[in-house]
Amino acid sequence: MSITWRIIRSTEPGCHTRKPASARAGLLVLFALFLAPVSIDAGQTIYQWKDDQGIRHFSDVPASDTPAETVDHESRELRSDSPEDDSEPPSKAVSRRQGILWSITRGRGEPNYLLGTIPSGDDRVMAFPTPVRNALQHARSFTMEMIPDAAALMKLSSAMLLQDGQDLRSILGDALYSEVVSGMAEQGFSEPVVLRLKPWVVLSMLSTPRPKSASFMDLKLYHSAIAKGKPVFGLETPEEQIAVFDDISVSDQIHLIRQILDQRPNITEMTEQILQIYLNRDLDAMLGFAESYLTGADTGVTDRFMKRLNNERNHRMTDRLISRLQEGGAFVAVGALHLPGPEGLLKLLADKGFEVSPLY
Repeated sequence: MSITWRIIRSTEPGCHTRKPASARAGLLVLFALFLAPVSIDAGQTIYQWKDDQGIRHFSDVPASDTPAETVDHESRELRSDSPEDDSEPPSKAVSRRQGILWSITRGRGEPNYLLGTIPSGDDRVMAFPTPVRNALQHARSFTMEMIPDAAALMKLSSAMLLQDGQDLRSILGDALYSEVVSGMAEQGFSEPVVLRLKPWVVLSMLSTPRPKSASFMDLKLYHSAIAKGKPVFGLETPEEQIAVFDDISVSDQIHLIRQILDQRPNITEMTEQILQIYLNRDLDAMLGFAESYLTGADTGVTDRFMKRLNNERNHRMTDRLISRLQEGGAFVAVGALHLPGPEGLLKLLADKGFEVSPLY
């Protein structure tokens, strides 16, 4: 899961000279790209405006004393704008963890579909292949990690800001705060905005290159399901997704910020590497990429981070999926790293008696 920078944003440019890279921080990039993002979009009109400190606010009603504009919902309605992809699906002999689209069945019940997503606006992932489009077309419901409605948007926007007079400089210290400000300037954020952000928000925003697209895979799927008139369900509440980060200790958050600042020069290259793994539909490679960074003297922080951000949520999502899958005809989209591994959704669902088979 990554918090999209569309929630709070400034447009002032900046630059930063960074420290030598520390390869293990690439794990953060992996999490940011393979765990589905918290979206700010909604299926209704949302108004946005900036206050006098440059903080952008969102609401389903316009501000009474400040000029506001509506949020432009990209891909609001379903369009057949994706090029046809007639490539062959993986071989039937493929590994259980090879593929991003899976059939989840029990007995003779109606099949369900589980798609691992990557929150990228890259054209290569936004052009959904034929098997994915067909699965969504035939599904009777759509389930994602969290429904991105206006109420969720406002809760997330508020949760990203420090409260009770706190500021980021006092939490990080002058030296680290100065580095963070420089790094965030490259992402388009001014210092007054950065001062009010929680450490985990900074961590998420620094973990990926500056987005080039206003949309991403999960959001397009959501709008497609809405356009098709399918009921939409969420596996987690906004409060639960916020707690995932709020409950990480401040010391761990600071440690991870230091790592990601070290790694910033390599993020674009690593992002492309991760994207290629996804395009190859290789869940084993995804897991291996993550595990390759879980070695070294400071594994405690990243182990706790992975457990909190991925494993614990996998068990919660599995429990909440059971009734939906028993109904049949469900299309479920979650971040791709939730699928593989001994505590991944594929294994957990198989343990619950479902037959899990790769489709693409």
